[in-house]
Amino acid sequence: MNRSIVAYIMFLCCFFLSFSFYESLGFNLNELPKADTIINAVLDKTLMELRSKYPLSIIGVGSGQEDKKRIMIGVSFLLNRSLSKDECRELLVDITEALLKNINQNEDLQPYLYNVPFSYKNIKIDVFLRYPDQSSIGYPHIFMFGLTKDNIDYDVRYPNQQYGYSRQEEPYEEALKIVQAQRSERALTTTPEPSPAPMADPEPEKPTFFQRVCERLREFFK
Repeated sequence: MNRSIVAYIMFLCCFFLSFSFYESLGFNLNELPKADTIINAVLDKTLMELRSKYPLSIIGVGSGQEDKKRIMIGVSFLLNRSLSKDECRELLVDITEALLKNINQNEDLQPYLYNVPFSYKNIKIDVFLRYPDQSSIGYPHIFMFGLTKDNIDYDVRYPNQQYGYSRQEEPYEEALKIVQAQRSERALTTTPEPSPAPMADPEPEKPTFFQRVCERLREFFK
């Protein structure tokens, strides 16, 4: 069974275990384990922050436990847009950094975490891409990418195949440095030019001979 089918099955499992599924069955989120309720609030906050830049949707949530504490939090996103590899990398870094910030800043969640602080190695992120009309993205564009442990994976379907795909991997630390460097370069190239110094007021022109004569005549006839 290839990875695309496995990923699809995992996605369905995550979806049916997500909090939206509980709500659809009439369960009160307050009846869920407290850790799940807090994680749900953290994800809502993260999604709101990300949506100021990306029209993302959360389509699946999962977690792993050890000693009754969360050792991994997984989230699947959907974006109806085709992205270049640079854009995929930047989006994944934004998701990862925003999610880690909100996890580690939430004091109520800390007792339920196996690792404090949480790192990028403790989260799993998958982003599924579709065209704006929601049709599937084919070769040669990336249709799925994600973070698992230390690496970012970029998946591209083989030409004329529905399920076969090729994969490129990139260490997260390396991806983070690339994004930071690209943003610094953009900041330098888009820095507005300094405003020119204000021009000095022009000196008043000296009156001509005719103007002086007219002025004296006005004074004489007052």
